[in-house]
Parts: sequence; structure tokens; C-alpha cells
Amino acid sequence: MHPTMLLDACRVVATRLTMRAANFVVFLILARSLTPAEFGAYGYIVASVLMLSVIADLGLRQATAAAIGEGRDEARLLAQLVLIWLVLGSVAVLAMHLAIQLVGLLDDTALLWTAALVAAPALFMRTWQGIFLGRGQIAALNRSELASRAVLLLGTAVLAAGGWLALQTIVWLLLLSYLVGSLVVLTDVAPRLAAADFRAPAIAIGLLRRGLGFAAGIIAMIMLGRVGVWIVGGLLSADDLGRYFGLMRLAEMVAEIATAVGMVIFSHGVRRTGERAAAVADTLRLTRLVGALMALVSVVILALAEPLLGLALGPAYAGAADAFRLMVIGALAGCYGMMLFPGLSSQGEEKMGALIFIVGTATATFLAFALAASHGLMGAALAMALAQVATLVGFLVAYRRAFGVAVRDALLPRPDDLRQLAAPLLAGLRRRLAGT
Repeated sequence: MHPTMLLDACRVVATRLTMRAANFVVFLILARSLTPAEFGAYGYIVASVLMLSVIADLGLRQATAAAIGEGRDEARLLAQLVLIWLVLGSVAVLAMHLAIQLVGLLDDTALLWTAALVAAPALFMRTWQGIFLGRGQIAALNRSELASRAVLLLGTAVLAAGGWLALQTIVWLLLLSYLVGSLVVLTDVAPRLAAADFRAPAIAIGLLRRGLGFAAGIIAMIMLGRVGVWIVGGLLSADDLGRYFGLMRLAEMVAEIATAVGMVIFSHGVRRTGERAAAVADTLRLTRLVGALMALVSVVILALAEPLLGLALGPAYAGAADAFRLMVIGALAGCYGMMLFPGLSSQGEEKMGALIFIVGTATATFLAFALAASHGLMGAALAMALAQVATLVGFLVAYRRAFGVAVRDALLPRPDDLRQLAAPLLAGLRRRLAGT
């Protein structure tokens, strides 16, 4: 395994867990300080920002990383990113304004535009982090994420302590947090940006064309996990929707580490396109080990489903333990897809990955309509699990066709995996000891 791959994976996982912890603390403070209506409006704004930043990015984060990893002229790439962001950032702000206005959550025009403006720095952070992925600078990417969360967490605590916490102040704080994160990104890329060459519009067209291949897969991947919410909301009761959403979010915790590891797999893969066999081997090794770890965690969760639901979500959810178990199985299958997709797309097969997720989303939609209508919450959970398993099968077939990988090599840990994983760490430790 590449010497820095495990270290990068550990860094990203640590950052992701820290971010989740910060978000959870902010969630608790706001839930107790805002009215339900205000809290709902804030939640809608945050969810809209996240979704719009993914859609408006158009896959440029991954396309930029791939181009830099391949050794393209970075000065020209950065110049085109500036121009593209000015256009897409404006579109994202207008779309955000429309999304909030349509549901009538905010009557204050100034606050409405403040919330809409959050989309611009959020998009900047997401797109420009592709530079760090292409360079392999995972630490720089982590700095921008942690800076943004630190501002949000500390600012929320200060506002709460001073009695100033309200929807208006927390929206302004959300905007500030993304601006700080964007400033950290800009500081890291500033030396290269000074040499930017704005005379190559063809590069922008190439980035956008390539980005669409990535965007289709990323959006379909998100839709695969979310389409059930809309269908349950349309077919079942409000209580069932609440239970489904709570069970889904709790089950998705299984996939957190896999999502972080997938980022590292992509970053290393785009810088090793000339070493395709080695890059795929490293992807599979990390996927096998992380998948095995997640499988062990899932077994524990399956065994303790009832008390875990009661503790985490409340007594009203404990009766849905069987539905939760199905969702955990689906989330475990989804873990593999979140790691195999970046490995596939980093080697120029992003369209194949997108097709798999699109078919998976269509499968989830069909099954959710069929099973939720006839079997309620259990049917919706089963639909989600079956769709995730079907998507995993799609990736196994894709790896077989693209790289000649057997199913067992993608799923089952091998005796030498731990040795190969530990080798770079032991070598680094020996060097340190020799130098002391």
C-alpha cells in the first residue's frame, strides 16, 4: 500500500468525526434555544445549502482533482475555476433564494438574502477543495473543514451564553463559518492563484464536460439514500416519516468512515493513473479492511438494536427495531459502494459508476413505492436495503469488467492485508527510531 494512504485515511476519519461531534453539539444547543419553527427553518436552510453546493458544483471538485493529479497546468486550471465559480456561485445564490422563498419560511427580506448568500462560499469550499485532492494535500482540506466548524461551534456557544441566539444571528453565523472556511482554502491556494492564466477558456469547457460525469454519480448516490424519505412522506403517515428519517440517519452512521476513506481513495487514485493496477489493489485492500470493520460494528448494532434505538432516539422508536436492522444491512452494503465508486472514477470510469448509482436509485424508487404501500415502514426499510445491495452487486460487476477483480477480492479480507497495511507505519517508525 502507498506509504501515505493509511495516514491520510486516519486524518480524514478523525476530521470527519470531529466535524460530526461539532455539528451534534450545535444541533443540541439550537434544538433547546430556538422555537420548533425556527429550528425547522434553520434545518431547511442547512439541508438546502448542502444539496445545492453538490448540484451546483457540477462535479468540478472531482474533475479538478483528476486534472491536477494528471499533471495539467495548474495556473490555467485555477483561473478557469475563478470564472466558473463566479457564474455557478451566482446561480447557486439565486436557486437558494428561490428554494427558501417557495416554502415561505422567512418573511424578512434581508434575512432571506443572507441565507441565500451562504450558498456562494459553500460552493467555493467544495469546488476548490478539489485542488487539495489533486495535490494529495489532505491536511489542507481538513484545515478548511475544521476552521468552518470551529467558527460555527464557538459562535453558537457565545451566542447562547450571551442570550443572543435567534434565527437571524445563527444564519449570519452560518454565513460567517463558510466564509472563514473559504478564506482558509484561498490562503492555501493564493501563491498559485497569483500566477493564474485566464486565457484558456477551452480548459473550462473540458472541466465542465468531465465534471458532469462525476456529478451524475454523486447526485445519484445522494438520491439513492434520500428517495425513500420523499416516497414515505407521500405514502405513509407523518409519524412513519419521522420514524423512517430517524432510523435512516442513525443507520447512516455506519457509513461515516467509508465516506471519509472514499475521499482518500479518490485523491490517491487520480495521482496514480499511470499505476492503474497498484491503485486498484490499494483501493481493494482498504475497502476490504474498512468493510470488515464496518461489518463487525454492524453485527453489534444488529444485536443491540432495541436498546440502541431507545437510547438514541427515544422509546417511540424501539418498536421499529426490525426496520432499523434492515437499514443497517443496507448501510453496510452502501459502505462498499462509497469506497468502490471513488476507486472506479479515479481511474477514468466515472460514467460507469454514475450508471450504477442511477440504476440503483431507480431500483430504490420502484421498490419503495411497491413495498412501502403494502408493508409500511418495514417495506420502506426493505426497499432501501435491497437497493443498496443491488448497487453493490453493480460495482462488483463493474470491477470485474474494468479490472478483472473477483468478488472475493473486493469483499473478503486476505491474510496479507494487515501486513501490507502496517508496513508503511512500521517503516516510518523504524526511520524515526534510527534518527534518535
